[in-house]
Amino acid sequence: MSLPVVEQNLHFLRQGADLLRRLDDETYQDPGSDRPRAAGMGPHFRHCLDFYRCSLRDRTTGRIDYDSRQRQTKIETSVLTALATIEGLMADLAALSQEDVEREVLVHHDELPGEEPVTSWHRSTVTRELRFLASHTVHHYALIAHLARDRGVDVAPEFGVAPATLDYWASQETS
Repeated sequence: MSLPVVEQNLHFLRQGADLLRRLDDETYQDPGSDRPRAAGMGPHFRHCLDFYRCSLRDRTTGRIDYDSRQRQTKIETSVLTALATIEGLMADLAALSQEDVEREVLVHHDELPGEEPVTSWHRSTVTRELRFLASHTVHHYALIAHLARDRGVDVAPEFGVAPATLDYWASQETS
């Protein structure tokens, strides 16, 4: 059975894998001459994948803690490591059942200064978190697309564009 929210996330991860397959490590790591190291494509991919890893790792416990990301820096510097991570995440996503995505969870993310740790957990569902991951990924992909194009990499026009925006553009073309 195909679950739309899972399929959407698989779609975005496939897009990322397709771009990664066209990059070498040097281009992937390059922050540009006027940017800090964290501004390259690698850190953006790693950041997105960290969020997926947290969500998929923690969902069965009922408590997803996005602040406890492992931040595997090898994902920032190695195209092959990033690809292997994406492939593993895609397998984990594809294995989700309807029961899995309907599960209620508590989510911890971006604790505010002075906020009590106990009060920073919020109710959600795995479906809601998968929607968040898709949106979060698209926004980072928009930055990645810009960085890739700056480095002369051909990027698909839909990479880093939200599905609703693509639908809107299509409706404008037919108007």
